[in-house]
Amino acid sequence: MRRASCLRLCMRTVHRHVVTAGAVAAIVLLAAGCTDAAPDASPSSPAPTASASASPTPVPYATPTPDPRGIATVTYRFEPAPPERAVSSGPALMVADQPVIVIGECVGDSVDWRLAAADADSTTLLEGTIECGVPVDDGFAYSVPYDGPVQLDFTDTDDVTEAWARVVPAG
Repeated sequence: MRRASCLRLCMRTVHRHVVTAGAVAAIVLLAAGCTDAAPDASPSSPAPTASASASPTPVPYATPTPDPRGIATVTYRFEPAPPERAVSSGPALMVADQPVIVIGECVGDSVDWRLAAADADSTTLLEGTIECGVPVDDGFAYSVPYDGPVQLDFTDTDDVTEAWARVVPAG
């Protein structure tokens, strides 16, 4: 059957019947199968090759620079062995009920963090997770009823090779 007459037959079928998504798919497949009996004289082009789908561009990892507004900072690096972790408080102090944000970056999947009072009890004030390669939502602020020095640390670094986090005043 010639392609033109096949398409006309398919179009008549579409106009005469209520068409569902499945029927449209069947018609398209039927139309694709209609070819001339004689081979095409035009040269065939090579089949398209499958290309990998583009993945979202991850946020590049950048080592933190000193921040005078910093209330607490933690950095972690798996290599070189043994893993290195640096935890520091300040130079600023936590002020009760002052909104703060936790910012950070990592390489890997995600890293869990904990903010604790820097006292004998190490009372947990906040906990959370940083997703690697995802921009930190610094619009989300925490308020804690605590005055004084605090310590920020990572509680789970199994899924990262590098990470850093910092607590700073919001705004």
